[in-house]
Amino acid sequence: MSKYLPTFFNQLNIQLSYKFNFISNIFVNILSILISIFTWNGIFESTSVESIGGFTKTQMIYYIIISNIGMILFSSESVVNTGHLVRTGKLTSMLIRPYSILVNSFFAFLGKKFIFIIGYVFMFILAFFVNANIGYFFLVFLLFIINFCMFFMLVSLVGNLGFYLINMWTLRPLINSVYLLLGGLLFPLNLLGNNIYKIVDKNPFAIVGFNFTRAMQGKLTIEELIFYIILSFSWFILFFVLYKITYYFGLKRYEGMGA
Repeated sequence: MSKYLPTFFNQLNIQLSYKFNFISNIFVNILSILISIFTWNGIFESTSVESIGGFTKTQMIYYIIISNIGMILFSSESVVNTGHLVRTGKLTSMLIRPYSILVNSFFAFLGKKFIFIIGYVFMFILAFFVNANIGYFFLVFLLFIINFCMFFMLVSLVGNLGFYLINMWTLRPLINSVYLLLGGLLFPLNLLGNNIYKIVDKNPFAIVGFNFTRAMQGKLTIEELIFYIILSFSWFILFFVLYKITYYFGLKRYEGMGA
């Protein structure tokens, strides 16, 4: 694994070096969070109800903060990487190197998100005080790790479209829009109604967004936590298999083009 560490530290240094980009990204996300908080505060004030969808006003604000910070961590900018390597021909030089492109990409992804992972650690500590149960805390942390790997595989799978598409940038706003809606970042998914909720609750965006946020708030039972851990791992396996298949045929196409 030591041969992948330079990739990790390189991406971490890039995040620290380009401070303006880093700070502006945080500022935009804070602004988005504030808009959501003011919106939900207005809804609670205008309706004069104690809770909406099982969330009090304080819990809803906490939910908005956690779920939107999660979008920074589970972002889709890496989806363009494969397309960039294919268009520039840099994939050829990477193929002859003695390492796995997938594992190297994971360490790059980890390096980009490491600062935000540290922030999440503090939220884990807060979650522990909300539900001071070591077993529950461990399962939430395990869900986080599996979610991180699962989302990386999802982004990597979509990234393989770079073998076939000329422009990959259009996929980023598409993925972000799907994440906003199906991940429960705009509103808790249980507000959609029981029938729709039962369908969208199992999608990968809901696991890393809505359900993980509820886990951080102590709103899931141990049985539900175990269920989402298994479900997230199942999505990971599926995305991994599909990644291998699409990468194999994409590489055949790449080599057939005379790369």
